[in-house]
Amino acid sequence: MLVGAKVGTGELCPRCGVRWQEDEASGFCGECADEAVVDRYHEREAQAIARRRDAWAARTESARRSPASSRPANRERQRRHRLIEAVRPRDPAPQWTDPFVLAREALHRLAQARSALGVGASGSRDGGRELLAQVEEIVRQLAWGPGG
Repeated sequence: MLVGAKVGTGELCPRCGVRWQEDEASGFCGECADEAVVDRYHEREAQAIARRRDAWAARTESARRSPASSRPANRERQRRHRLIEAVRPRDPAPQWTDPFVLAREALHRLAQARSALGVGASGSRDGGRELLAQVEEIVRQLAWGPGG
């Protein structure tokens, strides 16, 4: 007999085959029922992450394309090139990266900078608090995308 096994009614969880069924809706044990809910959430979120990542890649690719050759087109191409070079990261994010995760990391680093600079909630040091708030909002806008 299994240690801690129930005598009489019930069946083993079909997901793990170790614990007894507890959740009537899913037919799983409590632990597996919780894991199944998390898995369903991750599946839905994975689709949203993929859409954001694909849109991000499309925006990045369209920014890299250069227009046809002509004097105004060359100026625009050079302007775009300078813009791309100004924002190009030292190490590009992996293809699977969620822009929201990058934004969260950037906001975390900004919070650390705010603390390191001694920019407290009650005041600012040479406008540092306001500048950090502006940078935080720009990072949020970058992650969210246009018109979100």
